[in-house]
Amino acid sequence: MSFNKDLRKKNKTCSNFGLVCSTFNNKLSAVMLNSCIHELESKLRKEESIFVSKTFGSLEIPFMLQKLISLKRFSVLIALGIVIRGDTSHYDVVVRESARGILDLSLASGVPIINGILAVENRKQAEERLEKRGRESAIAGLQLIKEFRRIEDDLLEK
Repeated sequence: MSFNKDLRKKNKTCSNFGLVCSTFNNKLSAVMLNSCIHELESKLRKEESIFVSKTFGSLEIPFMLQKLISLKRFSVLIALGIVIRGDTSHYDVVVRESARGILDLSLASGVPIINGILAVENRKQAEERLEKRGRESAIAGLQLIKEFRRIEDDLLEK
């Protein structure tokens, strides 16, 4: 399996995963990103790839996802980030609009995007959920690929 390597070759039996991770809460998001990568690495075949891109905040994630979609090299994209509630309503805007952007892109492009952005009330909640969210995001992406392959094998190949 390659990591941030040449993704020019893509076929239906080879999955390329694109991860976009916000660095706003960098120490926390690094834990989430690493747990996602670890889960993917443990399941992917050597010819399958993981590409990681980073953005400053969660609101920028949909823009980066859009760029990765335009390259037409990814089977699944995974968005990772942490939004911790503060004293203003900015939290609500970031959570709502990043989720809307991710869903809109996925539906419009047909590329599955796993929304792994963690929205929590405080740092303690984030720390308790980080590794699990990263791992679950990877598992969700892997399950989609498996189901897509099953559908293609069962319905399109006959």
